[in-house]
Amino acid sequence: MALLLGETPAFRKILLFRQIQDSIQNLYYEQRITPVIIIDEIHMAPMQILDDLRLLFNFKMDSANPFVLILAGQPQIRNKLALNTCYPLRQRISMRYSMQGLTLEETADYWYQ
Repeated sequence: MALLLGETPAFRKILLFRQIQDSIQNLYYEQRITPVIIIDEIHMAPMQILDDLRLLFNFKMDSANPFVLILAGQPQIRNKLALNTCYPLRQRISMRYSMQGLTLEETADYWYQ
């Protein structure tokens, strides 16, 4: 993520997290850009990654929304987020959306258009 934000990643995790947070704040407050961070296949992430996300994005939460974080994955992510260890991350999620598959009729309409 630091690389994508134009940073040379620091070796220590705490410094890396600070780099990412500073880059996001720079984009938001100085360049007036709200970064949208999309993490796909999040259901495959180990619990440590979910905890790191909580720590990484736990800044400026009360005063502003300097970023948008989208966690995308299969329905199994709901089971992980339901665990007590994920409560701090779960309480920071402001919107949840679950997409359903197309019906047979919708699939046919999609196929023939």
